[in-house]
Amino acid sequence: MVDSDTAETHWELSKDDGQMLLARLFPDEVVFRPISMGKLFIKKQRNYYPMELVFKNLVDKGLYNEREGRWPGAPNLSAMAATAQEGPLADFFNSVIECISDACRTGRPARRWTADSSTHPLKGGDAVRKPDMSCWLPPGSEFDWRHLATFAKVRNCRGKANEKSSYIETAGKASCLLYAQDGCHVALCFHILGSSIHLMIFDHGGSLSTCSYDINSEPCDFMRILISITSAPHEILSFDMSIAWEQQQCNGKTVGVKALNVRVDDTELSIELDRVLFISDNLFGRGTTVWGGMIRGMQTRTREPVVVKDSWIDPLWKYTEGRILSILNVHRIEGIPALVHEQQVKAPSLSTVANPPVNHSTHFL
Repeated sequence: MVDSDTAETHWELSKDDGQMLLARLFPDEVVFRPISMGKLFIKKQRNYYPMELVFKNLVDKGLYNEREGRWPGAPNLSAMAATAQEGPLADFFNSVIECISDACRTGRPARRWTADSSTHPLKGGDAVRKPDMSCWLPPGSEFDWRHLATFAKVRNCRGKANEKSSYIETAGKASCLLYAQDGCHVALCFHILGSSIHLMIFDHGGSLSTCSYDINSEPCDFMRILISITSAPHEILSFDMSIAWEQQQCNGKTVGVKALNVRVDDTELSIELDRVLFISDNLFGRGTTVWGGMIRGMQTRTREPVVVKDSWIDPLWKYTEGRILSILNVHRIEGIPALVHEQQVKAPSLSTVANPPVNHSTHFL
């Protein structure tokens, strides 16, 4: 089913297009900033670390051997190697990430890779799935799809047949991730075939993958993919930052509550999202998510039950769902829900010149 769902909506990028994608999604000024007091810190330099400087530090520390063109700490990923390389590969990833984090000190907690999920299925999903490698959200995360930042598929052999079957398996796990995480719009992950890494991006409109980058002979491309997915801010990984976690007291305990703050005319409203009523499990579709919650005015403190819907739209549509509801409300059509507010989800721009918000193709009702 995953194969048929994705066959017509997958794009494999050329080398040039892949390079442009990586440069646009994960530029140095996003991945290696803000500058703090790491070991690479130099006064009066740019407000981010350039890739060349970060890579040179890895060479100086002995993590990459330029003369031999390889990573001494990487496990053997050839077709003749032992099949169970997930654990050593996770250790290798973590050693590279720790060295970069120690040198750059960007102020963001580095996520860690583990191979525990290769033998034990993750909780929180309707299907029994075991990602070969898992990268977790901040410390304290549970062994659950809802706490997963990203994952990787590992195979020792290259080839088009392996590439296709690995893609299909990865798509199935990406579907689990999007179904389990109601605040994530896109699943970024990668698969490793032999010594090659492919970045893969899934959303409800389709998927794309880069060409292969050899971990040893193309170390900077490998580094950019690894450190970007592992350490990039949540908004770059397409977590919806308009929904915030707020700490509240409930029966003497501190609990996290999802909250959405909106402005209707001149009134600020806070919506507590306390349960998921529906979330689409289709990999290709509108990615609809519906929450139930309570809405309250910031001044009046009144509380009323509310339903919030988030789905992908075509921003060129003349009549969005919210627009249609508002017209029906004006004509007092019975049985039609009352529209409180409609907005398009926005994300921060990656531009270092100007920072206007970027419209996502999702919106709230």
